[in-house]
Amino acid sequence: MNLQAFFAGRFDPSFMKEASVAFDILTPWFEGEEVTQGKLFGHRCLKVLGKAFVVDFDDDLVFRLGRDTMAPLLASHDDLKGFDPSGKERPMKD
Repeated sequence: MNLQAFFAGRFDPSFMKEASVAFDILTPWFEGEEVTQGKLFGHRCLKVLGKAFVVDFDDDLVFRLGRDTMAPLLASHDDLKGFDPSGKERPMKD
């Protein structure tokens, strides 16, 4: 799914200050036959075909984008960071 195309014109995510609120808003849009709610590291997530792609992790909303998409975003946005659930400065690869 192309997330940029999906969100285009639907809402302005800057109004969402809390990850849990954002997760609650996004969940009904995604839930369906292939997308289910689940847990990742004890946190709420949405999964497609069993793989998490959105996680409500502490105060962050985490999206799985893939390496090819993530690398240029991280390079061009100082406020973005890789998902590091361990807190040991070892972000996941995608």
